[in-house]
Amino acid sequence: MKITVELQGYLDQYAPGEDATFSYEVAAGATVGDVLERLEISEELAAAVIVGGEATDRERTLAEGDRLTLMPPLAGG
Repeated sequence: MKITVELQGYLDQYAPGEDATFSYEVAAGATVGDVLERLEISEELAAAVIVGGEATDRERTLAEGDRLTLMPPLAGG
């Protein structure tokens, strides 16, 4: 099934192409954690996980057409 993945901030370096927002093929029943593993993004780097506009966790099962947004930890001072 296809989902859309959006990698914000420096997470864009983990995109499989040049675009930080891309279509991604995952198996039925895949979770957010499965996508993180396939993209080789550690859980610490994906501080915020959003699916369909709602904050969620890595155990969330994805559905056809979902939009998964991953954000790095905020930094600054």
